[in-house]
Amino acid sequence: MRFEHKSMALWVLAIVLLLIIIQVWEQGRQTMVADFSYSRFVEAVKAKKIKSVSFSESSHEISGEIRPEFEKEFGGKKFRIPGNTGDEGYKMMVANGITPDYDKSDSGNILVASPFAYGKQKESYVCRCSGS
Repeated sequence: MRFEHKSMALWVLAIVLLLIIIQVWEQGRQTMVADFSYSRFVEAVKAKKIKSVSFSESSHEISGEIRPEFEKEFGGKKFRIPGNTGDEGYKMMVANGITPDYDKSDSGNILVASPFAYGKQKESYVCRCSGS
């Protein structure tokens, strides 16, 4: 009888963990803007609808947040898109009043995490930009 109780408890724990994972995933999905393209991003930057932006030059992705007053218009508050993370992207941010702040980021670089990659580390930077 004891073994059956332990087995039942394990199944209940597994189901609870699965439900928690599904709920966290759904919450993250609900906050993401669904149809966000680079051209729509450029329009939003020019219209001062972007709260913050992060450039990842290693993955050429732009991620960030929409200003709270425009979340309904975009159907979410966060976005992640491929885009221009080079000089032109930087110039566009500055021209529209978003001051970039650069942070060194080694995440996403598998060589940095590998213990066998000593001396092969490559620097990558993330630009965290926020609008004024």
